[in-house]
Amino acid sequence: AIAGDVGFVPGFQLLAQLYVEVGAYDAARQVLQEGLKFNADAVELREALGLVMMDLGRPDKARQELEAATQMTRARPQVYFSLAGAQLQLGERNAAVTSLKAFLIQSQGMLAVDDPLRKQAANMILKLRNN
Repeated sequence: AIAGDVGFVPGFQLLAQLYVEVGAYDAARQVLQEGLKFNADAVELREALGLVMMDLGRPDKARQELEAATQMTRARPQVYFSLAGAQLQLGERNAAVTSLKAFLIQSQGMLAVDDPLRKQAANMILKLRNN
């Protein structure tokens, strides 16, 4: 019952982060999936699971989780940047450009214009279009 409390989401996040820091990606995956059983609308857990799936070499699963995260309210703009990374690993260049554009649009007013991540996204778009 306590795991169903939305306030418990940070506990799942912290435990997963600790596992990631020691390279135990599969354990992190398990913790995040367990957390999502109790908190299916926790975008933070969905995003983290997508990133862990990339660490596990599963860009297909990462894309699935990150796409789901983009559809949730409270999704951070950075989810689109991470989604682009998964799409690039899958060879989906056009989809990655679309996700990077979405990141730039969503991050307006949230991140500074000269934020390094915004600059990187813009540079990636140019490189992907020119190659």
